[in-house]
Amino acid sequence: MTSGSNPAPASPSIGFVDAGRLGASLAKALGRADFPVVAVSRRSRPDAVSLAARIGRDAIGTDDPAEVLAAVDIVFLTCVDDRIAELARTLAFRPDQVVLHCSGATPVSALDPAAESGARIGGFHPLQTFPDENGEDRFRGVTFGVESDDSSLLTWLEGLANRLGGTSVRLDAASRPLYHASAVMVGPLTSALAGLAAELWEALGQDREAGVRALAPLLEATARHVSEHGLPAALTGPYARGDMGPVRSHVEALGSFRPETLQAYAALARAQLPIAAERGNIPEDRMRELRTLLEEALGAPRS
Repeated sequence: MTSGSNPAPASPSIGFVDAGRLGASLAKALGRADFPVVAVSRRSRPDAVSLAARIGRDAIGTDDPAEVLAAVDIVFLTCVDDRIAELARTLAFRPDQVVLHCSGATPVSALDPAAESGARIGGFHPLQTFPDENGEDRFRGVTFGVESDDSSLLTWLEGLANRLGGTSVRLDAASRPLYHASAVMVGPLTSALAGLAAELWEALGQDREAGVRALAPLLEATARHVSEHGLPAALTGPYARGDMGPVRSHVEALGSFRPETLQAYAALARAQLPIAAERGNIPEDRMRELRTLLEEALGAPRS
C-alpha cells in the first residue's frame, strides 16, 4: 500500500490489539456500523474469545497480537499509552497495513517503528470516557481527535468519525498536550472535584457517597447547561453575580474544615474570574475584591 492510496481495501478488515474498555467499545461500535472487525487480542485468551463472540462475524479472539496482525488490514493499538511505542517496536507489521492508536496524549510519532516497516500510521482518539467495555453507544455526538501525515488516511479517519455519528478535529504533536489537558480537566479532574465537594458533606454528618448522590443532579444539569447555553451563560452562582458574602463564607469555612480543599477551590475560582467577567454585570472594583480574596486564600502575590 502506498501513501496517497486508499488507506485499505474497499472493505478493510479491522483488528484490535490489547482491547480494553475503549477497544472493546470501539470494536463493537465498528461492527455495528458494518465494518468487518475480524480479530481482537487481550492478555487473557478466554476474555478475548468472549469479546470476539460479542462482536460477531466469526471474529478471532486471541492472546497473541501476531494473530491479529496476520488477519487484518487495519490495526488499532488500544493499549495503555506507555505501551504504544513498545508494541510499535516489537510487532511485525506489514507494509500494506494501517496502524492506529487511540491515545489522546501520545503523538503519532510513537508509531514510527511501524512506519519504518512500511505501514501507514495515524491516531484516532474519541473525546469520551469509557468506564466499562459496554460503551458502543457512547460515540454518537463525540468529537474524535485525528492525526496522520498521510492526507488520504487522515480523510478516511474523519469519515470514520462521521460513520460513528461524531465529528473530528485535526491534531498534531504540538497541539496534543493541550487537547488532552482539556479532556482531563473536564473528565477525570471534574470527577475528582466532585469527590472533593462530596467530602464536605461530612460536616452535615453524611459520608462521601451520600454527598455524591446529592450533588450528581447538579453536576448533570451543569453539563447540560454548558452544552445547551455555552459560556458564560451557563455560569451561575456567586461568581456570576459578584456576591462577596457567599465567597467570603466559603473561604472561611473551607480554611477551617478542609484547608487542602480551599486551595483547590480558590485556584479554580480565581482562574474562572475572566469567564465570569464576560457576563458584563460585575463592577470592576467588585471583581478586584474577589480576586484579592482568592489570592489571599492561596497565599499568592496580589495581581
